[in-house]
Amino acid sequence: MRLPMRRIVELALGVTTVALLALLVVPWKAATLPGITASASSLPLPHEAELYEPRTVVPPETILRLFTGGGPPAPTREALLPSPAAQPIDASWLRYMGRSSAQDGKTHVYVKDTTSGKVIRATRGEALNGWILVSEDASGLLLQHGDDLYAVSKR
Repeated sequence: MRLPMRRIVELALGVTTVALLALLVVPWKAATLPGITASASSLPLPHEAELYEPRTVVPPETILRLFTGGGPPAPTREALLPSPAAQPIDASWLRYMGRSSAQDGKTHVYVKDTTSGKVIRATRGEALNGWILVSEDASGLLLQHGDDLYAVSKR
């Protein structure tokens, strides 16, 4: 009883092997789609990846930054501005220390965090350690850190 079962298994494996070899050796002709004429089938069809690939325009600096190992691209001006619905928090723990101007014309303001003793430097339109100067007038500053706005008095 055992011998015929072994023969059946060997026969099935042999037939499967021959069928796989036949699929590999026999050249197959590409089938044309129904409804396409012979002249229309000569047109190049787009690849499936091209049909579903989203098109995104990326500036060359961003691509170069990927290959040179630079950090993430600088956020755009719109990303630096706070949302109009955000209300500033009165930051009594932040004390205005002064301002300075760099040679390139940028103005920096300095604020001291009285709880930690750290000095925070902020400039308009540029994130420095997460802090951005949103506005400044004679009575105080408006600073942004993340999504939060902080009102700092100059007195």
